[in-house]
Amino acid sequence: MSESERVTYKRLLVFFLPLAATPFMIASTHTIANSVMARLPYPVLSLAVFAVVQAMTNTIKAPDILAKEVTVSLVDGRQSLQVVSRFVTAKALIITSILLTLAYTPLGQWVFYHIMGLQDADSIAFAYSAMRIACFLPLVEILRNFFQGMAIGVRTTGMISFGTAFRLIVISLISLWAVHTQAFPGVVIGAFIWTAGIGMEGLFLAAIFLHRFRSPAKAVRLFPRRNEGPLTVRQTFLFFLPLAAMIIMNTSLQPFIQGIIARSPIQPTESLAAYGVAWGLFLILAGPLNMLHQCSLVFAKKARGRDYERVRRFCFAVGLVISAGLAVVSISPLGYWIMIRAIGVSADIAGLARWVLLSFTLYPVLRAWQELHWGLLMGARRTSVIGLGKVLNLATALGLLLLFVSIPTAAAVIAPAVAGGLAFSAGQAVESIFLSQAAGRSRALR
Repeated sequence: MSESERVTYKRLLVFFLPLAATPFMIASTHTIANSVMARLPYPVLSLAVFAVVQAMTNTIKAPDILAKEVTVSLVDGRQSLQVVSRFVTAKALIITSILLTLAYTPLGQWVFYHIMGLQDADSIAFAYSAMRIACFLPLVEILRNFFQGMAIGVRTTGMISFGTAFRLIVISLISLWAVHTQAFPGVVIGAFIWTAGIGMEGLFLAAIFLHRFRSPAKAVRLFPRRNEGPLTVRQTFLFFLPLAAMIIMNTSLQPFIQGIIARSPIQPTESLAAYGVAWGLFLILAGPLNMLHQCSLVFAKKARGRDYERVRRFCFAVGLVISAGLAVVSISPLGYWIMIRAIGVSADIAGLARWVLLSFTLYPVLRAWQELHWGLLMGARRTSVIGLGKVLNLATALGLLLLFVSIPTAAAVIAPAVAGGLAFSAGQAVESIFLSQAAGRSRALR
């Protein structure tokens, strides 16, 4: 192995830092959207309806984000590039057709009313206004996600964070114009900057990628060899399907946990509020973990050897740093200040939310362990194992929480919100152990 090909901690850090920074910038785009909607006509209605439309749209298009993983894991030449490009395009068109049906037919009204709980005519009208813009998200995301996958594959992740920074600039300018003109309701601008922002990010990323590599076909020469023969659509679908199921299960876990907390016999409203506050802070601090599996996917081919050991230590260090950060925020005056001053909750909710945040403390280390083996298993095409791991996670978390609420005296000992955090972390522990054992037993990874 040449010096330029060796896996070093410096190379891992340079590769991962842009990926770690991206979630923080994406969180900023959501803050900008909420801020501008609050300053436009019909602010309360816009914020409420946009939250509903955003949740529904994200659930339907959740598998769309997997274009990155499919590209990095399966592309190794021009033939596989063509197969993957056609597959992710077809997937995006199918998801777009579903969203278009909801946005432009009476079926949308039925879903908004019976499933999403929008009761009055104004709310449903606003939801249609947002959906008729947001329904095109899969088409703009395919460009962004595909080129993000290409950038990860050639290990130039810096351009991903540049693309997200450009998106921040674009939506900031649109927001300033919207607030100045007051020409549209907030829900319309919220949907527009969400869709247009990702579209502009994708175009910018494609432009800088093509400027550097000329074309994806030329860039794939830098990809490692992964396929033993020509890649087929069937192989691509079998790789994608378990990951899509995993993403959907992951998206549904938190609503299930919150629904069980709401059924607690003691202070369900306070527990839900505290859990929601802690969950929001947790998402910000733990955001970089979502991209950690790219390190093992790109740099470690086997579950052994020097490269694997360096990637393993790096992943553990990232998880440990984030766990330490969560612990500091939860037990120090900083967390109390953030919740009271920045978020604006009451002292009672802040006190309970700090305990919930503390219950999440072990999660980042466990998640880093999981991400390490996710990447290895993706590289070995063992995505069915990843899907099974998520089933075990879901069953463990929900089973423990249901057992908790079934015990009459349990809520008097542990607050339901804290029990939710502990159950969530326990589910992650089971998934991480299962995936590590599966990776160790896999012949392809020995």
